[in-house]
Amino acid sequence: SIPERLVLEHEEGNRHDKHATKVLRMNGQQPGYLPQDQAKTLIDDFFKPDGCLYSAFVIGREPLDDARSIFTLNICVFMALPSADEKAVRLYVSSTIEELGTGLQLEDAIPTTPLISKKRVPQ
Repeated sequence: SIPERLVLEHEEGNRHDKHATKVLRMNGQQPGYLPQDQAKTLIDDFFKPDGCLYSAFVIGREPLDDARSIFTLNICVFMALPSADEKAVRLYVSSTIEELGTGLQLEDAIPTTPLISKKRVPQ
């Protein structure tokens, strides 16, 4: 159902893209990766030694083929450094979810999940 909470996982050691970030459903299913430009921003600007907090959700989906068997997911990601002002984060998240009209609840959307990095296992 939408909105659906997602897990993000930086794939450290990915030989094709050092910023590769998996998008995972809560059940572990992997629908894909963040687009390269968004993953680069996420990792370069927010993935810091003292941590990074996020929340991520599917807020929509659109069919890519006539059979409606392949979809593109519209994802909303909120990021915050641990040092960020809590009131400012709440205000930004609140105004964004109101603007998007996604059905997200403020308390669910506040970034509280630490972004992790996992070593890629060569295949």
